[in-house]
Amino acid sequence: MTTSTWTTEVTNVCTCDQSIDYCDNNCWETVKFIVEDTLGDLWQPYVDWVVEGLPLWNRNVSGVFRARTIDEFIEGITVKSEWVLRLRREGDVVHASLSHHDVPTGRSFTVRRVKLSDDYEDE
Repeated sequence: MTTSTWTTEVTNVCTCDQSIDYCDNNCWETVKFIVEDTLGDLWQPYVDWVVEGLPLWNRNVSGVFRARTIDEFIEGITVKSEWVLRLRREGDVVHASLSHHDVPTGRSFTVRRVKLSDDYEDE
C-alpha cells in the first residue's frame, strides 16, 4: 500500500479564520493562488489538460478539458457542490484527491497537460 503526502489542501467552502476578528473576503483568491502555486510552471492559460479517474457520483471519469484561467482549471477537476481538493505535483503529473458529497472520504485521480502526441490518439 502506498501512502500519499498531499502538499496542498483547499476547499470551495470559504470560511474566515476564527483566530482573526475580521474576514477580508479573499478566500477564493487565496484558493486560486494556492492551486496555481502548486502547479508551478505547469500552469499556463489556454492549455488542454488530461484528467484520469476523476471521482463523479458512482464512477471515475477521464477526459480532456481546456483551461483559459485558473478558475477553469479548478472547475475542470472539481464538482459543482462543496468539495475539498488535495494536490501533489510530481514532475509533469498532478496527483489529486477530491472529496465531495458522493465521495466523502476522497478518491485519487491524476491531471497532466496534453502533449502533442495525445492529440489524435485512439483510446
